[in-house]
Amino acid sequence: LTVLITTAVGTFLNREKSQLSPSYNIDFLGFSIDSKKGTIRIPTEKWNAFRKEVAEILKAKKVPSARLERLRGKMASFSLVARAMRMYIRSTTAALVEAKSDMVTISDELREELTAWIQAKYVAKERSWLKPG
Repeated sequence: LTVLITTAVGTFLNREKSQLSPSYNIDFLGFSIDSKKGTIRIPTEKWNAFRKEVAEILKAKKVPSARLERLRGKMASFSLVARAMRMYIRSTTAALVEAKSDMVTISDELREELTAWIQAKYVAKERSWLKPG
């Protein structure tokens, strides 16, 4: 049962999805935000699920384009936190654009890009939006 509350301006508020008391820590759009430390973080369970998905794709020779597109969406989203990885969706994008059918071949370039994503030493899972100093 979803409880909706009508606001003074006529919009609706979903009580189940709302946090009505002030907090320094919230989960928003799949990220953990800490306003006291000034950080945004990819939650561990979300990161582990992503790594598992990439590992499964790396085992295949071909994958459905819809599956790779969903993964690409996560990569683009994660690049908000892991800024150094912003350029590491190019091969995935190219593979989707060049696909001749509903299946995408996992090329060496795509395999290399996906491998870079799951190597934790390259991917920051938390970043600060505060200026140093």
